[in-house]
Amino acid sequence: MQTDPRNEKGRDAHHGDPTHMQTGADCACAAADIPAPTRRLTPRRARLLAALLDGPKTREQLDRAAGTSNSPDVVMILRRDFGLVIDCEHIKATDRDGEPCRPGVYSLRESDRAKVNALLKGVHA
Repeated sequence: MQTDPRNEKGRDAHHGDPTHMQTGADCACAAADIPAPTRRLTPRRARLLAALLDGPKTREQLDRAAGTSNSPDVVMILRRDFGLVIDCEHIKATDRDGEPCRPGVYSLRESDRAKVNALLKGVHA
């Protein structure tokens, strides 16, 4: 979405640079404007971690377990905010149309299992 840089809702108000003409809502740079995250283990994040403690899970399995439609985003937050190493292995598979695909399978590293158990103590999933 292009906006007029002279409009106070345009780039000038967003980043102070009138040559960039996207608003914060559709600007990839907007993430830089977001304050540092709080390290809070939400119920959704806790459910995802509990599922991973049971073993490797596909993205779809994590979506169902966590109650989200974008579990890779939840994984990214857990990696960033809690320093967890959550691996994603892309496996060979075939989709419902018979086409080859490479779905991700997420897993916890053994070295992080104790950290995850400590995070989940006191959190109700």
